Amino acid sequence: EDGWLKTGDIGRLTDEGHLIITDRKKDIIVTAGGKNIAPQKVENLIKARVPELEHTMLHGDRRPWCVAVVTLTEGVHLDPAEVRRRVTEVNAELPTFEAGPGLATRESSHKVLQAIAAGLAPFLGGDADLSCSTKTAIVESSDFSHANPTGRNIRYGVREHAMGAIANGIAYHGGLVNFTGTFFVFADYMRPAIRLAAMNKLGAIFVFTHDSVAVGEDGPTHQPVEHLASLRSIPGLTVIRPGDANETREAWRSAVAHRSSPTALVFSRQKMATLDRAEMGPAEDLARGAYILKDAPESLGTQAILIATGSEIGCALAAQESLVAAGIGVRVVSMPSWELFAEQPAAWRDKVLPPAVTARVSMEAGTTFGWERWIGSAGKAVGIDRFGASAPGDLVLDQLGINAPAAEAAIRDLLG
Repeated sequence: EDGWLKTGDIGRLTDEGHLIITDRKKDIIVTAGGKNIAPQKVENLIKARVPELEHTMLHGDRRPWCVAVVTLTEGVHLDPAEVRRRVTEVNAELPTFEAGPGLATRESSHKVLQAIAAGLAPFLGGDADLSCSTKTAIVESSDFSHANPTGRNIRYGVREHAMGAIANGIAYHGGLVNFTGTFFVFADYMRPAIRLAAMNKLGAIFVFTHDSVAVGEDGPTHQPVEHLASLRSIPGLTVIRPGDANETREAWRSAVAHRSSPTALVFSRQKMATLDRAEMGPAEDLARGAYILKDAPESLGTQAILIATGSEIGCALAAQESLVAAGIGVRVVSMPSWELFAEQPAAWRDKVLPPAVTARVSMEAGTTFGWERWIGSAGKAVGIDRFGASAPGDLVLDQLGINAPAAEAAIRDLLG
């Protein structure tokens, strides 16, 4: 059709046949191998690919075909196949966190985000004026604007729905990996955009922080309770709530690799220990959704299973230690993503959650809705089926029963 090339665009044609627009001048000049190509010839080349474009559109996937318009970083090749290759390279460069007192997962997320940005030029994102809290700014880059098109930080303003919609538009292009950032409680404002991302198989990454009543003094209006269950109910959306810094790294790895479906990354405000992986299951198993974090001693066998996500991993491990000392064999399972676990072969799911072990307890600082899927009718769900309270985060968690004694009591009750 007429208008594929706009008067005033300067660019180059790659060996693969992609037109790269890098600047705006008076006339169209497209170069390949140092030679100028007449505008009409370039237009004919693009028109020749119309059948391919029509084919991919009919099959609901625009990504394999790409005429890349580059205004962000000069020289970046935005063909989606190249993006996927670059993502693989970046994954090898993500940080490893040593065992210790640890960080809030929003802080470890910030460190991983910087590593991705350093190795993946088509990676950008923004926030709803909360980057100092969500830790979602790319430090080594500036703000994107009309005057500064190479900036990789987008200032969306306090308008979460618009932020999600714009992120979807960027994802529709297919050549960029983009993310958004806000508090988890504000996911409600973004729900229509998140739903459309899932419906249209867009690889947008939605980052949420301040993931539970541990937000503290801001009170119930800012304390997510039902939000994990709400997002998990959206078909095609992968929700990941990591339990330490290394799981956070793997959560980002999964989100960046998933270019045909959206991911919600849910991070904590409060600090949590970085687990000693020499004594526990590998964080890389996050890709499978759930895994055996710490098994029961062989001498006791697996009498019960305690499943936890996010910051509740620490409570589960403390409860396990107490129960094992009392001669009760308990397996601790980390389940950062229901969706990823559901995709695994039955052999993996049965290995992690053996059907014969029906004494199962889940622990999560949110509503218990939906947990029967994994704990069964004989299990117990420890969670928060009410709104929060205004008090220091640790106190709120403790008063609402998100602690090791509550998990231990639930296990003891099931075993009689």
